[in-house]
This record gives sequence, C-alpha cells and structure tokens, in this order.
Amino acid sequence: MEPVESRRVAVAWLDRLWAGRTLRAPGRSRIPGKHLDNGSPPIACGAETASVRRSPPLTVVLLGVAIAVAGAGCATATGRTATPTAPRHHVLLIGDSLMGNTAPLVGGPLTRAGWDVDIIDAHVNGTGVLGPVGDAPDSLTYVREQLAHHPDVDTVVIEWAGACATCGTTDPVYGSPEFITAWRTRAHEIIDYLHSLRGGNGTRLQVAWVKSPPMPGDASDTARYQLRAAVALVLSWMDETDLGPAAGPAKIDWFAALADTDEHYRESLIYDGSTHQVRADDRVHLTADGAARTAQWTAVALSRLWSAPARRESGAS
Repeated sequence: MEPVESRRVAVAWLDRLWAGRTLRAPGRSRIPGKHLDNGSPPIACGAETASVRRSPPLTVVLLGVAIAVAGAGCATATGRTATPTAPRHHVLLIGDSLMGNTAPLVGGPLTRAGWDVDIIDAHVNGTGVLGPVGDAPDSLTYVREQLAHHPDVDTVVIEWAGACATCGTTDPVYGSPEFITAWRTRAHEIIDYLHSLRGGNGTRLQVAWVKSPPMPGDASDTARYQLRAAVALVLSWMDETDLGPAAGPAKIDWFAALADTDEHYRESLIYDGSTHQVRADDRVHLTADGAARTAQWTAVALSRLWSAPARRESGAS
C-alpha cells in the first residue's frame, strides 16, 4: 500500500469508527521521493556518546509565563535567566519511550562531527501531547517546567508518537476527531511557547518536531491496537505536514529512518550489507540498531540546523 493510500485508510478507519464525522487532515499530504536505500545519512553512528543528563521529575510549576495561543505568528522572544553565551549546545530531548531509546545515542555522532554538546534526556514513557506528563498535568506545563529547570538549553527536540498509555486517560476520547484537533492545538501551543523564548546562548530558542515512525497495523486483531496504529499514522502525517514546519527548519524524520524504501513498517531493514532488526520484539520500541538510526537522523538534522549561517544570524537578531 502506498504512503498516501495508507494515510487515507487510517483516516477512513477513524472516520468510520466515529460514525461518519469528518476527520479533516491537518495539511495536504505529499509523497516524498523514495529513498535510494535504507542506508544512513552522512554522519556515522557508533557506540561513542557525549554527556547525557537524565532530567529528574519536576514538581515545581513555572509561574508568571503566559501561554502563547495557537496561531501562525510567534510571540516576542523573551529572556531567561542563564549563564552567558556558552561554547556548547545544550539540547533538551522531550518525548515518549522512543525518545528514551534514542537519547543516549544522539551525542556521539554530533561529537564526532565536531560539536560540543550537552544532551538532556527529558523523555517520559507512555506519554503524549495530550494527557499528563510525569508529575505535570499536561504536556505544555511539563515543557515549561523543563525549560525553567534547564535555562542553558538552546535547542529543543520533541517527539510524541501518539500510541501512548496516558493519552486516553483524559478527555477528549482517544482517536476521536476531537482528540486529533486537541492534539494539534496543544502541540501548536507548545511550539508557540518555545518560540517566545531565547536560548541560553542569547539567540532565539531553536525547536525541532520529529516525524514519528510507523507503527505496525497488523500486530494484533484487537480494535484497541488497530486504533492506536491508525492514530499514530495520522499524527505522523501531522508531524510532517504541520507541526514540523511550524517548529522550525530542522527536519528530523524517524519515519524514514525506520521504514523501508516504500515507506512501510518493517521490523528489520537491510543496510550496510546485512539485515538489522530495528524494532524490538514488541514491534513498537527500538533495538540498539533502531535507536542508532533515529539518533543518527537526529544528529544530522541538528548539525545542518546549527551550520546554517542564515539561521544563526536570524537567531541573533
């Protein structure tokens, strides 16, 4: 099944589930050019890692910061208390267990490419844009707490796939049209809030929203599992067409990293002359090889982001 057709099937499945109420796509779909192979982007990936700090659970809520409403414009950048311009990049990684698989490996390829980086792992398993995150009642509050706790951060990378345990614990009902709409609205609130800040180096905070990887649609015949797979596919489409471009120019495509050349879900991929299992036996989480690929795609995108002169100059304005 072709990528666009897969998305249509997912949308139609959700539409039928919710009694014909129209589920409007967040943006026009497109078919990216097929990858010539399943190989890695230019930065090589290995076992070496830079410093990775696991962000502890937070209970203190940042007060006095207005929530930016969803919209196309960005609020005026505001300063945060931080050390003077640092010679290294402080990268905050936020997301679910897939980010947890990836985070320990992101620093290695960046370090070998010549970047001095401090990786802060702030993932929380089983979470999403909707529902509680850690001790925080919602994702926006959690992001605000993390930025208050790590004032030196200059780059934020967010990944939430949507096949999450906590997403269905609060209204709206998981997978409903209202759920998809609320997910998009809250995600834009997060992006707008982050765009209102300056990083620890004094320039505008740089933000990247990951395109989530495919989830298996045939792992179980249960309606609950099929629903989560369909929702994750629709949200990955939203990542690509809406949230990613709204966040910034960095394109971190975990879908490409973990899908085959026809953009289909696969547990194993053939690259570097051999077969590699990239998804764990539960078919959702990542193996060491899978995490190496998502980390590598992340590192390449960040390296390109930080290397762009126009980006650096606009950030300093």
